[in-house]
Amino acid sequence: MKIIHKIIAISVLSMAVVSCGGGDGPADNSKPTVPELTLPTNNYLCAVSEVVFEWEPSVDSDGDPVKYVLEIATDNQFSNKVANYMSLTTTTVTASLERATTYFWRMKAKDDTDGESEFSSVFQFYTEGYAEENHLPYAAELISPALESTITGNSATLQWNANDPDADDVLTYDVYLGTQNPPTTKVLSDGTSKTYTTASMSAGTYYWKVVVKDNHEAASIGQVWDFIVE
Repeated sequence: MKIIHKIIAISVLSMAVVSCGGGDGPADNSKPTVPELTLPTNNYLCAVSEVVFEWEPSVDSDGDPVKYVLEIATDNQFSNKVANYMSLTTTTVTASLERATTYFWRMKAKDDTDGESEFSSVFQFYTEGYAEENHLPYAAELISPALESTITGNSATLQWNANDPDADDVLTYDVYLGTQNPPTTKVLSDGTSKTYTTASMSAGTYYWKVVVKDNHEAASIGQVWDFIVE
């Protein structure tokens, strides 16, 4: 009987060593790299509504098959998606979109073992309207304060740049500013200067965006930028 008990004890001990030992378990899965957007390029003016999207392939260091997620929206927060491709296996796709509209697009890659890359940078582009007499103005470009920068004091001077494909168009600007993202409070209407000085602000994070309008009632809604007030 003692011999049997010893055999059982040795077997249990062996199982414990096997189960608690490090062993050669499966290696951690590597995420695929972030896709690099190529077409349409940022701020591109598309003359047609059948838009071709292209990107550089992602690399998976484990050799796993890679699929792509493509999101197209009319806002840079992607709350209003007009297309959402979940499992693309090629590096190009054609989408039919509305004319005379500003669009934003981004991508990420995923493998077949639940590994996902981060989203790519966001590109914006425009589809031309049917009337060729006027084009949408380009969305505003940030000058200052720098994205996510910290400023001291209770006031800030916001600066941006904006252009229009039609050289003779006259541009005006609406500025939205607030502590929520996206900002909903319009602090400037039909401004003619590419700058705005804020009123007194409390400490915290502020979000702002610029809507660029031309004299033909065409408008482009800009991206949301932010800065921190100490």
